[in-house]
Amino acid sequence: MTLLARDRSGTVSRTRRPTDVEPVGSPRSTSDGRTVNHTRNEPRGLPSQLVRFAVIGVVSTLAWAGLYTLLRGAGLGSVAANGLALIVTAVGNTAANRRLTFGVTGRDGLARDHGAGLLAFGLAIGLTTATATILDRVAPGASRFVELAVLSLANVGATAGRFVLLRAWVGRASPLRLT
Repeated sequence: MTLLARDRSGTVSRTRRPTDVEPVGSPRSTSDGRTVNHTRNEPRGLPSQLVRFAVIGVVSTLAWAGLYTLLRGAGLGSVAANGLALIVTAVGNTAANRRLTFGVTGRDGLARDHGAGLLAFGLAIGLTTATATILDRVAPGASRFVELAVLSLANVGATAGRFVLLRAWVGRASPLRLT
């Protein structure tokens, strides 16, 4: 689409003019020193964040389920297999969400952001460990399919809490201040 624009002499010229100007090639830096890479093609509003978070969550859940199944097949109990599978997938999940969901790159704030991931991990492991323990007591002979289904439901609740925590902590442009 060509925009019509009048120059100072009153003549009409046919030129394309950008509706807004953005710096090219230099990501924004936040008040806490982190680099945030947002472009017009990669919005980081809530709908975009939810979609990215969901995709990363599906991949992480599939990795967790595969690892859980392998560990159970190797003889680990459900609680130990769940814990180990969550530990392995939590670090990659936090790194992916930091970069892809919230657009944060660089080393500044990395430890703080993974601290938020660790807190979210604590929520997830607490909820799923309690679920696995209750399942072992209520239905000690449950099939692997039932175990995976019940733990996956617990993970849905943990995931909602994880998104809220990561969005509040990692997605912020300025550091959290505890007062």
